[in-house]
Amino acid sequence: MAEGAPDLDFRPGEPARSTLGQWVQTCRNCGAAAPDLTALPLSAAEIVRSENYRWLGRHNAHIRPHLRWARLCAAHLRGTVFLQAAWAEDDADNNEAARVQRLSAIRAWGTPETAHARMRKIDVLRRVGHFDRAKMHADILLQSDPDPTSAAILRFQIARISEGDTGGHLMSKALPPSVIRPHVARAPSAGTPVKNVGLLARLFGYGKK
Repeated sequence: MAEGAPDLDFRPGEPARSTLGQWVQTCRNCGAAAPDLTALPLSAAEIVRSENYRWLGRHNAHIRPHLRWARLCAAHLRGTVFLQAAWAEDDADNNEAARVQRLSAIRAWGTPETAHARMRKIDVLRRVGHFDRAKMHADILLQSDPDPTSAAILRFQIARISEGDTGGHLMSKALPPSVIRPHVARAPSAGTPVKNVGLLARLFGYGKK
């Protein structure tokens, strides 16, 4: 089945985006949460038994697994997990709660080390209204001679920032029609490192030769 274009923060298009609630498994007995419960280290048991972890059970069902996984996952994955929590709140039309999760993602990411991570952070900064920071990162990345696909997305972001736009947008809105190949536009998983901005060219089959 063909897949729709991802959002600017790399949330995948349909049909994958509708499976968000299945991305994290939850143990019925102890409440541990992870994409693969069998991969959790033994050290996770102490966290799961803690009062802070049990308190997460008070959150709504659509957000609870992601917040639990954010508490248990490795630090370098935490920002992506909080972003997925924001997506869950988006789907529930909880705009302010989604903003809170995006702010948590920004704090967890710190200074992105890869161009891909910086592209994602630019969108998240824009979505929470941190326009000055978003534009600063976009300008710096645009000056680094990115591939044409990435440059088009950055220019689209800068235009949205100048308009004070905090809404979500598909990547396809930022790109010429000839660039878009939705069936390969997948967001990296929370554990998948991406080395450079050329990822976007590979996703859409367009870029430097």
